[in-house]
Amino acid sequence: MTRTSPAANVLLRLVLAQYKLAPTGVHGVEHWERVEKLGLLLAKTSGADPAVITHFAYLHDSKRETEGPDPGHGERAADFAGQLHCDGLLKINDRQLRQLQVACRYHTKGLAAGTSDITILTCLDGDRLDLWRVAKEPAPDMLFTKEGKSRAMINYALKLGKKQNKPGREGTSAAFRGAEQLPIRVPAKSENRLPGKPP
Repeated sequence: MTRTSPAANVLLRLVLAQYKLAPTGVHGVEHWERVEKLGLLLAKTSGADPAVITHFAYLHDSKRETEGPDPGHGERAADFAGQLHCDGLLKINDRQLRQLQVACRYHTKGLAAGTSDITILTCLDGDRLDLWRVAKEPAPDMLFTKEGKSRAMINYALKLGKKQNKPGREGTSAAFRGAEQLPIRVPAKSENRLPGKPP
């Protein structure tokens, strides 16, 4: 998958320089790229800030120490974002940094961080829509944006992951094969349109 902006390439280099896990793992590069793509697609109609979404996509799992349960990694990612910003390496303003840090802190908690900020909620949905990679269907009641809850978007997230993952890769392809066994409801005609796409 081609990264969508020069900022994404810079972020990828910054993160990989210190990333402790395999870049091909379930929380690695392919996941970050899908989170960016899904978040930016949602942002076309949600009105979320694309710069924050791109930064979130590459930073939210950047401080994981294990592929399994790692309850502190969101906090560590938020602190890392603050450090990078302080060092002048993130090209975002203070408001965008605050949004990024809140999204990083709350992305594992299943909560909307007590906010109605559409940029933060869109970040959270971009990540959650990629649960297919671990053979879990994203539940609409655990998503926060109208666009993210749509059946068309949930199904698109599955197709995106299956397209990106190739058999025999160390990463998430086995999980996507497991996701193929999950029931997928065919959306009604009115639900069958992705955000930002004409009817």
